[in-house]
Formats: sequence, C-alpha cells, structure tokens
Amino acid sequence: MSVQEDWEETDSSEFIELGDYFVPERGVQMDVVASLIPRSKSRPRSSTCAAAKGG
Repeated sequence: MSVQEDWEETDSSEFIELGDYFVPERGVQMDVVASLIPRSKSRPRSSTCAAAKGG
C-alpha cells in the first residue's frame, strides 16, 4: 500500500480545511515562510501567501 494509491484530492481539501486543528499557528508559519521568499516583479509576495494558505 502506498500513499499515492490512497490519497485523493478530497483528502487534500479536507486537510487544508482542517489544517488549523492539525497545525496550530499554521497561518503564522506560512507568513514566516512567505516572508523569506524574495519579492519579484513577476511574482508578488501576496500571491505567494494566498497560494501557501490554500487560496
């Protein structure tokens, strides 16, 4: 049995929705990681933050 055979897209959606319960302060962690990524004209930080938060 492998993870790829058992993990479905709906599992990912549920994990994102319930992520705050699995990882307290997840938003703070995402903000810290996003702040370490250099800004670029082609990829502003705001889009990176939204992607990291599942948005």
